[in-house]
Amino acid sequence: MLIDDLPRNGGEAALDGIVDIVKLSQKLPAEQFQAAMLSVQAMMGPMKLVVSVVAHAAAEAVAGDQYREFKESKAIELAAKLTDRTVETMKGVHEEAKVDPDNLLHGNEYVVATEFLMDAVLGEVKSLGVKAGSTVFANGAKGINKIFEPGRTPKASELKQYAEAQGWKPVQTGGGTLKYLDANGIPRVTIKQGSSRAPGSADPHVEFKSATGQRTDAFGNPVTRKSPDNHTSIDFDL
Repeated sequence: MLIDDLPRNGGEAALDGIVDIVKLSQKLPAEQFQAAMLSVQAMMGPMKLVVSVVAHAAAEAVAGDQYREFKESKAIELAAKLTDRTVETMKGVHEEAKVDPDNLLHGNEYVVATEFLMDAVLGEVKSLGVKAGSTVFANGAKGINKIFEPGRTPKASELKQYAEAQGWKPVQTGGGTLKYLDANGIPRVTIKQGSSRAPGSADPHVEFKSATGQRTDAFGNPVTRKSPDNHTSIDFDL
């Protein structure tokens, strides 16, 4: 099942530009990744509101291992709408691309680009004025916004519950560092008792990474290793 090379409408033409950025971002060092994400935001144009609604609905609907599958299904639906195709057609080409050993994106480029847009929007929740991570999960874990409410110090135990609610797997490393790895082996949450390797990291703190491995602050905004926002102080109560 093939998709023609020429854009069939404005939505597909817009996604073509995002596809180029997705491919480029896979080769970028952390310092340049933020610029790529800003480029994505600039290119979204009128699509931003639609993508924002879908992305935040997905983020609030489910948690843990189900979130990745749910987000992918919503990306398929949205990509189909943007490119004027049926959901069945888009799902078919996406599944074919996922098993194609020569496909570097591990999926249909429009679905992957749409999911990338959803991640970009969720990383820009402050500018959109939407609260993400406010959910209280089934195991009693708090969402990110509740953990990082102004005027309080986040607890390591809260972050542990949050990471477990996402379905991420715990790995204990040297020095008491506790990492939670996603299905792709990326340490999404790293809880440390203290380190002198970077500014602001001598005391107990937490570090975050996105699904692409990019360092972020607690709210998904890209940061570098030496950025103060890369190390958020916590109460180590484990």
